[in-house]
Amino acid sequence: MHTPSATVEDVLALVPQVLGLPIPQPVYQTRLNPDAVTACMLARMEREKILLRVKLAELVKEHKEETPPDLPFSGEEEERKEVAPPEFEMREVQEGQGMELVLDDKPIAPPEDVKQLLTSIMLDWGDVPPEFLVPCGGWGIRSVLVPKRRKRH
Repeated sequence: MHTPSATVEDVLALVPQVLGLPIPQPVYQTRLNPDAVTACMLARMEREKILLRVKLAELVKEHKEETPPDLPFSGEEEERKEVAPPEFEMREVQEGQGMELVLDDKPIAPPEDVKQLLTSIMLDWGDVPPEFLVPCGGWGIRSVLVPKRRKRH
């Protein structure tokens, strides 16, 4: 059967010889494991959520370094006020033009790795949930990344 001159009649002549033989197992047989796929996908989605929040915290830090602080008028003492956490949101740019990342009502250009994270999250979730747009850091959400310490008895 390995010769180019083999014909259909040659194959039909061999059929009675192989009818009783067991079918060989394919060497590269695939197996679907939906439970493993789901577990892997959920772990990736959680990892991307945390990574996005870390990257947003870095963007806030960069944005604060670029933006000069408001200077008090001469003769006035600067009042200490509590700083509100930064607010990110996703806005649709124009019809069919995609989305833009907005920090405190100002559009910002995220780096490529943040764009990729946002795209991946949008593909998984259909949108970027608002809780994903809360940066990690000093706004009461540090526990997301730092495990709790156990008390010693």
